[in-house]
Amino acid sequence: MSSSAQLPRSLTTAQARSKLGQIIRRASGENKERFLIGLRGGPQAVVVGLEDYLGLLAPVVNPLMAEFHAYSVAHGGDKITMDEIDAEIAAYRAEQRALNAESLCSS
Repeated sequence: MSSSAQLPRSLTTAQARSKLGQIIRRASGENKERFLIGLRGGPQAVVVGLEDYLGLLAPVVNPLMAEFHAYSVAHGGDKITMDEIDAEIAAYRAEQRALNAESLCSS
């Protein structure tokens, strides 16, 4: 029996610290195991592999979102910097403020 087969799926923090590398390998491995880490007798955290975690965050791809993503990539949206995004947001907000001020003046 290998040492990884002896590691329980529910661990104390002390066990998790001493076996962290093994836990990570098993969580990110083929079987995508999950580990419950307890502290002071109660469950406090879960360790899962990255692919498993991402699958939990977005388990179903919305077809419309996939279409938006493909359009964005095709038009260079995946290469825009945070500074460019901030500038775009600032320009939009300035435009909205000007429109709001204009509508208040014409009322």
